[in-house]
This record gives sequence, C-alpha cells and structure tokens, in this order.
Amino acid sequence: MNCFYCKGSLNDNVTNHVVNLENRRIIIIRDVPCEKCTQCGESYYNDYTMSQIENIVNDLKSALTIPNSITTIEQGAFSSCTKLSSVTIPNSVKSIESSAFSGCTALKTVTIPNSVTTIGWGAFSSCENLTSITFRRTLPPLFGVRLFEDTENVNTIYVPAGSKSAYQKIGQLSKLDIIEISVKQNAGTCEECKICISGNPPEKGKILGGEPTIFDGIEILKYLVGIESYVV
Repeated sequence: MNCFYCKGSLNDNVTNHVVNLENRRIIIIRDVPCEKCTQCGESYYNDYTMSQIENIVNDLKSALTIPNSITTIEQGAFSSCTKLSSVTIPNSVKSIESSAFSGCTALKTVTIPNSVTTIGWGAFSSCENLTSITFRRTLPPLFGVRLFEDTENVNTIYVPAGSKSAYQKIGQLSKLDIIEISVKQNAGTCEECKICISGNPPEKGKILGGEPTIFDGIEILKYLVGIESYVV
C-alpha cells in the first residue's frame, strides 16, 4: 500500500493523534501505532486502532479530572460540555467562577472540596441531570446568585457534620434536603479520600504516564486540566 496523497511508501511507525472537542478542548493520544508515509508524513490507521481511538475519546468526553495545579475554574470554562458526566475537583481550587459548569446536561453529582471559598453566579445552571452536591467545607463558600438556575433536579446537598445550620441560612439552599456526613477535613481528591466522586477516565491499553490529556486549545497553560498518554 502506498500513500493516498503522494504515493510514497509506508513504514510502521507511531504518531500523536489529536481530536478537537466542543468548547475548545483537545484530546491528544500519544504513540498511536500507524503506517506513516516516508515522503509526506501522512499517517494511516488500521480498523482496530481506529476503534480503540474512538473508545478512548468517548471515555474522556464523559469524565474530567482537574489537576492540583489549578486554583481557579474560570468563567464558562466547561460551559455546555454536554458529554461531561463526572468531574473531580482537587483541593487546590479556591474559586469556581460564574457559569463554570453551566449547561453540562449529563453531569449528575459534584463534590466541592473544602478549599473552595467562592462559587460564582450560575456556576451549575442548566445542569438538568444534576441531583446532588457534596460540600466538604464546614463554613459555606460565598455563593453567587442563581447557582442552580434551570437545574430543577437538585434536591440534596451533603455537608460536613455540624455545618447543616450554616448551609440552611443560605437562601438558595434552604429548601433543599441538607444531610450531614462525616468526611476528612482536608479531603478533596480521590487520592486523599475514597468518598470522592469517581472522575478518572478508564485505562485503555498501556498508560505511559501522566493524567488524561484534556486541555483548552486556546490557552493551554491557563486551562490545563490533565495530561496522559495512551497506547492503543
């Protein structure tokens, strides 16, 4: 078989496969087996490799792990990520800004670590499948208005033991079922506490190192939320 474009010869090789997702996010799958043209560099995958790539992309679309280097989830950072069903927020995050997760229609549960002191306007608005939120902070964060606007299925929030009355004083939370739970005061990530929601993308093939590669294609350093290499 020769290259479709330049008719050059093909050799067994590996390449990095890049997939553009919604909301300016990119997935990079590294060291993907391929046949590469010796002349123009075009890469070709067999059917098995293509199916493995599709599996990896589908899994990563639905789960997000934010690394502990992030301190602020900025305004609209994950807005309208409709495939996002779970998210792990590390204990390094101090602020979740306005509309950060608005329109994440597949999101079902969220755990807010005790490091978060402010949550902006409509941060979880229009998350129609969101049913519960766990807060690990004894003193409630400073909430923006309309936190759950058009998110009608949120009926339960979980808070640290002894903090129920403090959360009941927050107007937009007062009508929800507030349940006290016992958690580690410094809990915030899956490494620290097994109570944490699951959010790690499943393994596919051999993991070469790091965390899942999902990052903002416009401002990589600002929106970096993980790096991982897969072999399919």
